[in-house]
Amino acid sequence: MLIFFKRIRKKLLSENRITAYSRYAIGEIILVVVGILIALQINNWNENRKAQKKLHNIYALIVEDLKNDIADIDQLIQEQNRRKVILDKILNDEISKEEYESCTECRFVLIGFPNLSIDQRGYNLLQSHADNNKINSESLQIAISQFYSKHLYDISADDGVRQASLQNNIFYWEQHTNWFADYITDRDYSGFIEYATISQDYKNRVAMYRLLHFDIFDTVLFSFKQEANKIIERIEQELARNE
Repeated sequence: MLIFFKRIRKKLLSENRITAYSRYAIGEIILVVVGILIALQINNWNENRKAQKKLHNIYALIVEDLKNDIADIDQLIQEQNRRKVILDKILNDEISKEEYESCTECRFVLIGFPNLSIDQRGYNLLQSHADNNKINSESLQIAISQFYSKHLYDISADDGVRQASLQNNIFYWEQHTNWFADYITDRDYSGFIEYATISQDYKNRVAMYRLLHFDIFDTVLFSFKQEANKIIERIEQELARNE
């Protein structure tokens, strides 16, 4: 192609046809510019297609993460319900000293608590993708980011409150009871069992534990699960449109 253009240019110059050559030169420049623009457009299209494919792969990973999180929540709720039965029996004075002696979970129901670890692999990749692709974010990307920002904050804040309550219980028993050392080292539970069966202080702590772990934490879990299912549905619809 370049040889063809050179021949035309040489012929026009040899015939001293300057005007015709000028028109030809301008036309040649226009063709070159158009060619460059087309090449740039094709390159941009290819880059956008690669970015879109990468985004959809991230979406698929987020779906996997959320489904795993929902499965974890379902298992956690089952564990919570079992613990709730014990708490209610304590509050209703339905656990005897003999049952405390035979039931390990009854004795340690206020020691420790279940927590939820949210899988953030896809979310972290989505944030990185958004930082590296300075384009207008899709509404779905925005919805996903808002979902994670809200629920990660709520879960972290709730964990902090429950952790503080647990530490308060342990600190109080450590400082104000003479049975704590035997209790925490599994040597003798009789002092704790006496306290648990007659003390209003213990029932108050059980009531607070129930409030934090069920009335509040369960609400956080159900909210996450409900909104996660909505995000999954939107992502799957987006992926189906681009198959």
